[in-house]
Amino acid sequence: MDDMFLFNLDPNELALVGFLVGFAIAQENLSIEEQFIISSFLALIGQTLSTIATQRVLLKVLQQTDDQDQTKKLLEQIKQLQIEIDQLKGKKND
Repeated sequence: MDDMFLFNLDPNELALVGFLVGFAIAQENLSIEEQFIISSFLALIGQTLSTIATQRVLLKVLQQTDDQDQTKKLLEQIKQLQIEIDQLKGKKND
C-alpha cells in the first residue's frame, strides 16, 4: 500500500489532483446526480488519504521522540561508564 502513487503525495499535491479530477468531471456531460456521486466518492478518498497522511506524521514524530529518548539513555549510560572507568583508574593508581 505504501508504494501506491496517491499515498506518497503531500497534501498540496493531493489537493491539486482532486481539483484536476473535479475539473475534468465538470467538463463531462454528466447529470448533476452523477457529478454529485463522483464528487462525494472522491471526497471520501481524499479524506481517507488525509487521515493516512496525518497518521504517518504522528508515527514519525513518535519515532523521533523514541529515538531521542534512547539517545539520552545511551548518553547517560556512557557518562556512568566513564565515571566507573575514572573510579577504576583512580583505584589502580593508588
